[in-house]
Amino acid sequence: MTAQPPYRVLRARLEAEQAKSERNAPLCRGEKFRLLNDGMAAGLRIAIGHTVAVFEGPEAAAAYMRGEPGAHGPNLTPDFVNLPGSMVEQLPDDVLALIDPPPYLSTACETAQLLEQAVAEHPDRQVGLREWARRMHARCRESQKFTGKLCTCGHHGAD
Repeated sequence: MTAQPPYRVLRARLEAEQAKSERNAPLCRGEKFRLLNDGMAAGLRIAIGHTVAVFEGPEAAAAYMRGEPGAHGPNLTPDFVNLPGSMVEQLPDDVLALIDPPPYLSTACETAQLLEQAVAEHPDRQVGLREWARRMHARCRESQKFTGKLCTCGHHGAD
């Protein structure tokens, strides 16, 4: 694999995060989280514009911010950029329509549920176990990376 220039890696990662925020916004169960994702996408678009301005010049940045064709470089996204929430590994919609994946419970939330059960068995460790469970729920990716199904854990979407 050919090494990518650092600028291209930076831009690809910013674009991946922007795409994740844009995709997640309509999926959010709470208005606060939807607005947060919308704001993150807008902020990342500005950060990409500044990055383009530094490495390609102000004209290229202006074209990017106007959304001109060719200003967005999918060819700049290296294959190795697959950040959490990236749709790189998600199956296409036509393939997803052919399968019926089971309900999704992330491994983080599954571990959190085991920790919550351990509270009853080890009351002397209650505070520490509850904190670990909270941390596990916070680490949930909330959507399965191959199917996009949302995590069925009841802790998500609580504002």
